[in-house]
Amino acid sequence: MTLEDLYEEFEARLRGYAWSLTHDPYAAEDLTQETFVRAASNVLLLEQLSRNQRRKWLYSTAKNLFIDQYRRERHGEELMVTLRQPESGDDPTLAIDALSMLDGLAPRDRDIIVERFVNGLNSSEIAEDMGIPAATVRPRIRLTLGCLRKRSELW
Repeated sequence: MTLEDLYEEFEARLRGYAWSLTHDPYAAEDLTQETFVRAASNVLLLEQLSRNQRRKWLYSTAKNLFIDQYRRERHGEELMVTLRQPESGDDPTLAIDALSMLDGLAPRDRDIIVERFVNGLNSSEIAEDMGIPAATVRPRIRLTLGCLRKRSELW
């Protein structure tokens, strides 16, 4: 079994499943492609599985990727609300306070947060830009967001 065989056998149905999760044909296509990228990294494991186990692995991976994306978007929205520009009725110091929260971070953590939530890069893209492993970027995002939440509660 090759990756090409796996793709030919499952791509159309997996894309349909992805659409049922996203309700967006473009997002479904992206989710399907990302699932097969993960499959390429795990092709040796997938070769050892039965057809039903491979299907289950693909569907579980697609669902987990969808959930991860949803969580990242939700965290990004929370951060963007914190960093929003002041509206006419808002106290103008709120935006300054939010930006100063970022200033208090270590430079690497601040850069990661800006790249992720302001520039919209994913962890792989951030890792490539910064020359660090993607596995380092994800926990740094999580820890830094936790730190920012604690700071915002104190303010």
